[in-house]
Amino acid sequence: MARKEAERVGKYMILPLLSLERLSLDEKEAKVCYRYGKEARETERMDWLKFT
Repeated sequence: MARKEAERVGKYMILPLLSLERLSLDEKEAKVCYRYGKEARETERMDWLKFT
């Protein structure tokens, strides 16, 4: 693998999978909410047990 390709893969691997700024908790319904998409306008809500 060329050095440039290895650097690109390495940079990708150290990026977090989730942005904590887009993550929230709906305590009333015990759901984890994650905003995504262009400008984080769409939201996925999931049971906190499935999230872990």
